[in-house]
Amino acid sequence: SVPVTVAVAPRDWLSVSASVQLEKGSIKDEIYSDFDDTAYRDTQSIRTRGFSGTSWSASALVRAHPRLWLGASFDDEVDYSVEETIKYTLERLNTRTTYDFTLPAAWSLGAAFGITERWWATSSFWMRGAPGAEGFSQFEGALGDETVVSFGVERRGSAEGQRWARMPLRLGYYEDRW
Repeated sequence: SVPVTVAVAPRDWLSVSASVQLEKGSIKDEIYSDFDDTAYRDTQSIRTRGFSGTSWSASALVRAHPRLWLGASFDDEVDYSVEETIKYTLERLNTRTTYDFTLPAAWSLGAAFGITERWWATSSFWMRGAPGAEGFSQFEGALGDETVVSFGVERRGSAEGQRWARMPLRLGYYEDRW
């Protein structure tokens, strides 16, 4: 993935960004089956999925109060073009297919609250709608929305004091539901 991003802070209380992602890659699965019985030949299958797609995203961060920051982001859906090739030991079984796959849009909201100057509490929510099962018929009707809920506490580093006082500490929890 190659992101091309522009970010600006038009006000001291507002930061915004926009990005375009150019995606290209591949996934390769290899399966080998060895048989003890000499009546059967050992087999091999190699599945390669090449994909490409583009998407865009936008985000904003607002300082609503000196100790309250609010953020939001939106990632548009990604339309992938997929080429799948499966090669077998027995060449006549080889297949090549192409299909389109759409990864639905995602959005998030987050907040950070300053309990003191150095101690902050944070929380966020992220959601993506359920994708289709193109190319994965075994998942037809089995995929749901994905949500991530997270929260945490942070002690920000200090410019003064000993080594441990300068080091930020973070403790958090998240739950990813499908």
